[in-house]
Amino acid sequence: MSSRAILRAVLATLAVLPPAVGANELPPRAVARIGDHRFYHGPGVRCAALSPDGSRVASAAAVPIYFHHATDKDREPYDRTIVLWDAATGERLREIRVPRGTVDSLAFSPNGKRIAAVGGSGITLSEVETGRLLWRSEGDKWDGYPQFSTDGKELRVGERDGPLTAWDVATGKQLRRWRPPAGPSEWVKERESIMDVAP
Repeated sequence: MSSRAILRAVLATLAVLPPAVGANELPPRAVARIGDHRFYHGPGVRCAALSPDGSRVASAAAVPIYFHHATDKDREPYDRTIVLWDAATGERLREIRVPRGTVDSLAFSPNGKRIAAVGGSGITLSEVETGRLLWRSEGDKWDGYPQFSTDGKELRVGERDGPLTAWDVATGKQLRRWRPPAGPSEWVKERESIMDVAP
């Protein structure tokens, strides 16, 4: 079978398939679309989160270190951008910028109205609809996993190789900090260690 015959068979098959949800109309005389840029954030996606109702997706990326041609001036705005997407169509809704550094992990609040980011700016909490920064934690870089309490009143961040911290969502005040046992204990046996703490 020639490559032309294979191409005709593939295009004929694609022409009879139903269109993807939220796909744009094809241009005149086009039979099929192969690929598109829905949900394309760019290179180096570091994390993504789905809103509780499934209507939105948030993603964050950083320019890979092997992109030697990218200057710090090029990297800085890209690395600190959170992109919000419509989950059904892949349409880019808005961008939220953290004050500085990269974004390493994301979490939506239970009602989907706020988004927490952990990374080079510390811990930040922003409004999803406006992108307005509500508060930022004191201190420099944090490295961990955010999770909201079920009532949405606390934000808990489990740090890699370290403690679990709870924050008041309304005020940004630190409520408590739990440190895992360092040595042998009831939970950590001899020759074991805690690698990650997740809320």
